[in-house]
Amino acid sequence: MNLKKSFVVFLFLLSVGGIAMAQRDFSKTNFRFPLDISPIISGTFGELRNDHFHSGLDFATQNKENLNVMCIADGYVSRIKISTSGYGKVIYVTHANGFVSVYAHLNEFNVVVEDYVRRKQYEQQSYEIELFPNAALFHLKKGDLVGYSGNTGASSGPHLHFEIRNERTELPINPFYFNNYPADKVNPTIEKMYLYDISKNNSIELGKKKDTLEVSGKTYFGVAAFDNINQGGTCGIYAMKVMIDSVLMFRLHFDSLSFDDGRYVNALIDYPEYIAHEKRIVTTYVAPGNRFNNNIDAEDEGVWDFEDTCLHRIQFFVYDFQGNVAVAEQIVKSKPKNSSASIFADNASPLFRYGLKNHFEAQDVQVDFPSNALYDSIYFDFRTLPRIKASFSKVFQIHNRFTPIHSFVSLQIKPDTAINPNLKAKLTIAEVSEKPYTYIKSEWTDGVLAAKIRRFGTYCIVADSIPPEIIPIGISNGKKVTPEAQLRFKITDDFSGISTYALTINDTWVLASYDAKSDMLIYKIDAAHFKRGSNSLELKVTDRMKNLRVYRTNLNF
Repeated sequence: MNLKKSFVVFLFLLSVGGIAMAQRDFSKTNFRFPLDISPIISGTFGELRNDHFHSGLDFATQNKENLNVMCIADGYVSRIKISTSGYGKVIYVTHANGFVSVYAHLNEFNVVVEDYVRRKQYEQQSYEIELFPNAALFHLKKGDLVGYSGNTGASSGPHLHFEIRNERTELPINPFYFNNYPADKVNPTIEKMYLYDISKNNSIELGKKKDTLEVSGKTYFGVAAFDNINQGGTCGIYAMKVMIDSVLMFRLHFDSLSFDDGRYVNALIDYPEYIAHEKRIVTTYVAPGNRFNNNIDAEDEGVWDFEDTCLHRIQFFVYDFQGNVAVAEQIVKSKPKNSSASIFADNASPLFRYGLKNHFEAQDVQVDFPSNALYDSIYFDFRTLPRIKASFSKVFQIHNRFTPIHSFVSLQIKPDTAINPNLKAKLTIAEVSEKPYTYIKSEWTDGVLAAKIRRFGTYCIVADSIPPEIIPIGISNGKKVTPEAQLRFKITDDFSGISTYALTINDTWVLASYDAKSDMLIYKIDAAHFKRGSNSLELKVTDRMKNLRVYRTNLNF
């Protein structure tokens, strides 16, 4: 469709509350709200997050946990997962109308599901587990208890993360299509607008001066905005567009997402600004390696060539799902550019082109890029830096941290010093950072350490031979414990991170839950695991470099 014609269609679809899916009447699904409290939205669908787009709605639970989470419609439990990261404790319910509802960061499932999961955890001797129950096993009616809200996994506070997915494609759909949430009459907010000159590789904040701004040559734009959802504070926007002289040059909308597209968030935003100041600015420039096609429409890759001597009106529109809109504009004076200089001026560094495999090697280091690693062509910046204390190789700067990478890049580093055979298994590639090191999973290949990296930075080889720490909380040898009490341990590792943990009572494995955010391992005492009198307890914890720490004590029961 011609973009000028599609603009008319776009306005119509926005007026009825949708874009790509307006032709479907999702209201007939008759889904109920998943909580018994009034909806307070703290995170919206498509919200820009670290390396991904938010795939559902977050409902604040007023800093409370263990609120009832209800099934939104009749269905069956099709998937259950428990992880120390990500969604934490999450349950998936498949409905007859072709949709799947997802309830994440739960503290517990309902008692029937919880008992089933617990038995499977003991069978597999693992807290982390993923299950796909038979469709006939757990049927739920609309309004039945799914579980209890919580703060498990990578949650940053008590809330319910809720999704609706297409059963066939497994793609999440904006939940606003399905529920009659409280009316929202508040417009979004446009915080700032920016103009980017491609040839100068710089940005100008718009709206600061009343004087007409002069522009020349290839230019694109940026918007920092948020949605003022009633009661829920500031959230991500639903849609935005940029027009020049009533011509649509860029449109972004969030109706559905693919999990495979998550990292394209780094191509959508002004990535250097995000890295430097943690501020996300959506830009209109669609890099040639940016394949976030289903959610973006752009004329000429979102770049406008100002080459005449006219005045032009730039308009910015930001929408929430209910059609509330914020509008801002800027008048600019165009002038012809003096030269047609290439974006890629003379540079001694090698030019790595997007869409191609790229290879670089120097003494003791090699870097290989798959064809989909780069969003745009770059002059590859490589430097060998002074050694760092306790490193077993030179230190290498692999380009710069202000350039995003989409897929994993292969990095190989060769030690530049003799390696004690007993220490070899404890060596790994690490990113040099403020920590001062960030662990990168590595393996030996023909005398060289190899790893996959997903961001540019500074890397070297270091050793990790220090086991994790185990700190028992209120536990001492001979302590008397009672049924239904808890045993708590703080387990930490200062580099590679916790990999495995195993708690045994009287040499029998018992189920302990681990919360990586608080470093807390918790075992709820079960009388079936104890005998009257003295009982032996052993906790083994390993890090990702296979360093082992063991804690042993005796408890009276």
